[in-house]
Amino acid sequence: MSETANDIDAVTLRHRRLVAAAVLGTVLFIGSVPILIPMTFIAIGMFDVYGKRSWLLTDVNHAAVRDAGRLLLAEHEEDCPTDLIELPDELARLRPNYAYIDSCGFLHLEFGGGFYHFGLVVIPEDAEGTTLDIGPPLECTPLVDGVWFYEET
Repeated sequence: MSETANDIDAVTLRHRRLVAAAVLGTVLFIGSVPILIPMTFIAIGMFDVYGKRSWLLTDVNHAAVRDAGRLLLAEHEEDCPTDLIELPDELARLRPNYAYIDSCGFLHLEFGGGFYHFGLVVIPEDAEGTTLDIGPPLECTPLVDGVWFYEET
């Protein structure tokens, strides 16, 4: 009889361990959901930002952006936010998050957001040959004459 009681105790112990493992797994899963949901949106956002960066560097006609940007610069003053003016189609298609003409007369098309910004700077024709060196935390790379790409490092 003690042998049967030991078998029953062993089965009961195994059953309790399985139930405890299932409860612990459920609690851990439910506890991770509040973390998993925002992390999913962050990951999707990162893919979107880096995809836009790649597209901006490789698939955009930089010479056409330069020409459209220079026409815009010729029509407007320095220190002008572009929400006061209409972007030409070639620039509007890029869908920048923010665009402005700075105090040097350069057109900035900014993308990204949060903790990572990148974009294009169009330099007026009379400033061609200018080296764009904003310095840390931005790194600038020439794409074509008159258009620079910048990004936070």
